[in-house]
Amino acid sequence: MIVLGVDPGENVTGFCIIEEASAGPRWISGGKIEPPKDAPFPARLLATYRHVKKVVFEYEPDEVAMEGIVHAKNVRSTAGMAQVRGVIALAAAERDLSVFEYTPSEIKQSVVGNGAASKQQVQYMVERIMKTGRSLSPDEADALAVGLCHLHRSGRVGRNLGNLLRTGRSRTSFKNLRRLEESKT
Repeated sequence: MIVLGVDPGENVTGFCIIEEASAGPRWISGGKIEPPKDAPFPARLLATYRHVKKVVFEYEPDEVAMEGIVHAKNVRSTAGMAQVRGVIALAAAERDLSVFEYTPSEIKQSVVGNGAASKQQVQYMVERIMKTGRSLSPDEADALAVGLCHLHRSGRVGRNLGNLLRTGRSRTSFKNLRRLEESKT
């Protein structure tokens, strides 16, 4: 099972490709789609659509998972986000792929164990779980968290992603998470 995880954004959209493997989820690729900010919004939507379409064609995922829209105070940004999500769903629909949506709190709960976790905590845990071999951008890390959440929620990664961390190094990971959070204050 190959999953395209997407963190849609008006200016930057993160994406990742992960695979369900017998030893746990395996990171294949990822990146971010960053159309020129000075381009008209329809041109940015087209660039995002084309890039997602290219990723879908190249990696042939079985399913697509993306962060859903949450209630926002800014109606304009919510509308823009909905349009970005629409072009992503269109690229998936052209290949007959199912699209699954998860709330930010569901994603954070799956990866960190806390639905109110910070972006830094999510990035830290995703990099530790997946061992990507490189530092991820926040948008990539969020997309990877969406993909992991999907594998977890669909029952493809055991009962709980936390089980992946409950090895000898897990206590260190959770201690480091606490230190990261404490250093913010």
